[in-house]
Amino acid sequence: KNAPSSSSSSSPLFKYILIPAAFGDPIQELEAPRPKGLEDDNFTTTLRKHFSSRGKMDRKLLEKQVAEKTKGKMIDEKYMDMLMSNSSVEIVPLVLPLKRTKFLSISMYVDDQGIAKN
Repeated sequence: KNAPSSSSSSSPLFKYILIPAAFGDPIQELEAPRPKGLEDDNFTTTLRKHFSSRGKMDRKLLEKQVAEKTKGKMIDEKYMDMLMSNSSVEIVPLVLPLKRTKFLSISMYVDDQGIAKN
């Protein structure tokens, strides 16, 4: 949730909601430093580290997903190893920062490999 942590829109922090994948883990409201721009997005870097520490990728499931996307073509073992060690974050905008929303934006950050984890 990209909302200012105070009434000032120039606040150095923004609030976000962490909704864990594990059933029963508590939902948390947290704060993070507001990125200065697209090149300086430590928040996404932090999320990438968080997601990579949660669950181990299932190689067989990942191979199946890759085969579906490549229409059955075999991929290089080095490339598969890179996919196994890589972590990425998919950003899904839920509310765009428009005048009518008072420039409030809400985005969902998703572990792109979450489905391939056990």
